[in-house]
Amino acid sequence: MLEVEIKAKIEIEPIGKRLGELGAKFINRTHQKDVYFRHPCHDFKKTDEALRVRKVKDEYFLTYKEAKLDPETKTRKEIQIRIEKGGI
Repeated sequence: MLEVEIKAKIEIEPIGKRLGELGAKFINRTHQKDVYFRHPCHDFKKTDEALRVRKVKDEYFLTYKEAKLDPETKTRKEIQIRIEKGGI
């Protein structure tokens, strides 16, 4: 999968109001917890990569992100697998 991420600073209230005016409806809010890893033989930060485990509700995902292809949009290849109960 190719991930393209663009971050923008916004103010929630005006954006929410405008989206409502355009007909958008609130669906739900999701909380996630990310844990990032490093290894003594490979510094992911130096190579602009990432290895993490993400928890969303009762599901866990292992994600590896390659170095950024485009620093402006943070475009990079990403591999993500769902971790089944009982571990990897």
